[in-house]
Amino acid sequence: KNDLEDSIMQLQGISAATRGSETLAEEVASWIDKLSVTVEVIDSWAHVQSIWMQVEAVFTSQGHSNEALAAETKRFQKV
Repeated sequence: KNDLEDSIMQLQGISAATRGSETLAEEVASWIDKLSVTVEVIDSWAHVQSIWMQVEAVFTSQGHSNEALAAETKRFQKV
């Protein structure tokens, strides 16, 4: 992720230096957008993974919560 953010910063520098070349500026802007979306997707996946690990611990533990949430545990195991 840090490499992507570094690349975005470098492209922003290139973008500022390419004011005379509209074609190059458009290409750089396109890559900035693509890399920014990639960073957002990685952040979202990391967040989902963190939540999944917490939920998985609840449904896979042996104990009272497993018994109290029997139906939910069965549904979770299917996922």
